Amino acid sequence: MSSAQSKNLQPQTETNLLAKKVGARLDKAITAAGGVSYVAEISGIAGSSLYRWISGASAPPLQQLLAIAQACKVNVTDFLYDDNEIPPPGSQRAYPDIEPSDFTFIPRLDVEASAGNGRLASQHEPPQMLGFRTDWLRRLGITPNRAQALTAVGDSMEPTIRDGDLLLVDRSVTQIIDNGIYVLTLGGLVIVKRVQMRRDHSLLLISDNRERYEPETVPPGEVDTLTVEGRVRWFGRSL
Repeated sequence: MSSAQSKNLQPQTETNLLAKKVGARLDKAITAAGGVSYVAEISGIAGSSLYRWISGASAPPLQQLLAIAQACKVNVTDFLYDDNEIPPPGSQRAYPDIEPSDFTFIPRLDVEASAGNGRLASQHEPPQMLGFRTDWLRRLGITPNRAQALTAVGDSMEPTIRDGDLLLVDRSVTQIIDNGIYVLTLGGLVIVKRVQMRRDHSLLLISDNRERYEPETVPPGEVDTLTVEGRVRWFGRSL
């Protein structure tokens, strides 16, 4: 084998070694936490994926590694090396600059915030935990320990927010502070609307899809029946 061929194989070999090492540590942590089924339920990751990573066939992406660490109640670096151990080859390439304290874990609630006619608020299953960089959340104006993630349903907020979008909500905001987009509960329903406070203290609930949905007015005497659950600070979607 030529030196060039040997050099090309080195990154793949390092990746395989890292995957095996991470897999062994995952196995130990997941077993101690209660087993694959339990960790799959808490983390929101499929059991088949956990088994694949435990076997060392591949190393989990960072987002999933963070979710597993949260479910197992361990530091994510515990999957990579001991305190007195030199980080294994390939770890810095696969997981650069990992510091658990840099991340905030946000619950993704099993609640659909309707951008349409409303869905009943409910939470029956343990929430999936999503890891986000704490400094990024603060740059968005989100109070990290009061953040939650919800899924939008319906088309009333299109084109801004679409059906299935992930919403990051700052739950520290409990009153209307600007003409932004808020998650609200009204009559047991969870809705997401742009909200405008008027001079007579009524509220105007505005849908961005104005061709199909007219603004709704909440009279001053009914404002107390509406609860501000938080302000939407970010949304994302799959392509």
